[in-house]
Amino acid sequence: MNSYGNMKESLRRTAAYQQVGCEYMPGYGSDAFRITVQDGAKRVSDVFHIYNDSDLNAAINKLYGRL
Repeated sequence: MNSYGNMKESLRRTAAYQQVGCEYMPGYGSDAFRITVQDGAKRVSDVFHIYNDSDLNAAINKLYGRL
């Protein structure tokens, strides 16, 4: 389930296009989001500070590297 909080609309579209889970995590800061990626039965997630598209893409790539 996606909970975008204050995420910019362009970042919301990127997350939807990449088919990743995104959850606003205000306890970690105003720009903190838990990003979740899944490949088959494997799922990984972590909290990242996302300010722009490159931050989001870097977070997604880092998580796919952990799968």
